[in-house]
Amino acid sequence: MRQFFESPRIAEVARGRNNNFNLLRFLAAFLVILHHAKPGNLLPIYWLTNGREDSGSTAVLIFFAISGFLVTQSFTRTNLAGFLSARALRIFPALWIAVPFTIIVSSFASAVPWGRYLTHPQTIRYWVHNSFLWDLQYTLPGAFLHVPLARSVNGSLWTLPAELRMYWVCAGLGLLGLYAARPAFNALLAALMVAGMIVRPETLPLVGTINVAQWEFTFLIGAAFFLNRNEIRLNIPLALALLVASKYVIEDPYMGHLYIVPAMAYATLCLGLHPALFFRPFTRFGDYSYGLYIYAFPLQQQMVFYHPQMNWLKRLALTFPIILGVAVLSWHFIEEPALRLKQRFRPKPLPPVPEATADFLVASRG
Repeated sequence: MRQFFESPRIAEVARGRNNNFNLLRFLAAFLVILHHAKPGNLLPIYWLTNGREDSGSTAVLIFFAISGFLVTQSFTRTNLAGFLSARALRIFPALWIAVPFTIIVSSFASAVPWGRYLTHPQTIRYWVHNSFLWDLQYTLPGAFLHVPLARSVNGSLWTLPAELRMYWVCAGLGLLGLYAARPAFNALLAALMVAGMIVRPETLPLVGTINVAQWEFTFLIGAAFFLNRNEIRLNIPLALALLVASKYVIEDPYMGHLYIVPAMAYATLCLGLHPALFFRPFTRFGDYSYGLYIYAFPLQQQMVFYHPQMNWLKRLALTFPIILGVAVLSWHFIEEPALRLKQRFRPKPLPPVPEATADFLVASRG
């Protein structure tokens, strides 16, 4: 119990795989699935944030906080080629399966004949654009016309372009030397936060909407936690207080979006890294969260299409094991094998110095 109230520095506990990040991402992916099963104010999150956030948007903040922390860490530990290859191998192999998977699943909810469906310009556009996260397409010919989330075939993909964009931002900030000059990075982040309070954040470069502004600020705050890991302490009561305060500290819905970002990021890092909360058994499993995220939506839409009168909770109970099964297969046969390839892009260690040369160097310095 005493460990619960301890406040270790992030640098003291962010070592190896002794963390809950896989568990948190899994739960966040489930929150997204839950939100798509029952949109609206289902969970206390909606009440706690005065309607500013729902389970889906909260889950995305969790994803971006963890991503900002780990992706920045990744950049500081490898070269540019290693960094970019690792990011591409994490995003694209499973995506290149999820896109045709969505096309096939959605075809069963379309009245368009199979041959015309596959060769339809809309289908080809969906395949090409979504495979490279460029100008995302959300509809397929005749698919899901009469369900609550009408026409949308895989709405979950809409966060991925922002995630990919932040990988490039992360690399750019690193190449500019801002990770080595930590005060400069902190000053830049503070300036961006102030700018977000003065003007609408969605008007800032590389943003576009208030949602994207939240995600990108959360990523940068996650990065700041990594860079300031020797100074920032993790305190569970403080994390809880920050979350509870989100209901009272700022009533204005617009400013509330800005408050929830650092509060949620700190709480996420606390849940992920504080040793009192570490749940070791989950580390034995793979990281199924990405598969849950990118394959779930079309399967949920299909269940609604075939069983429109079924209770949402029963639909979720029937659909989630299928989604989880697809995510497990994706991890073990697509994602994990792809990630193993990133070893080829890491800088090779220098060859060991021959003993005779080493002895000579020691003697010459003596």
